[in-house]
Amino acid sequence: MGRSHFKNLFKAPSEVSLAEVIQTTQTFSRYVDEEDTEELMGEVSRGELEGIIKSMPKDKSLGLDSWTMELFQE
Repeated sequence: MGRSHFKNLFKAPSEVSLAEVIQTTQTFSRYVDEEDTEELMGEVSRGELEGIIKSMPKDKSLGLDSWTMELFQE
């Protein structure tokens, strides 16, 4: 039962009707208001990006490639 639920929920986009998309989106509450959405969708400045990268621990890896943050910080 659970398997078929998620199989139907995560169909390929070509198989999904507009009515199904609207029905699915109506089940989720709005967590971000319009003003916050605009700010979140804005461009990221170089300074913001550098600050985030430099704040991460040097000996940690973001993915399975095992490249540590030290590589990106340098």
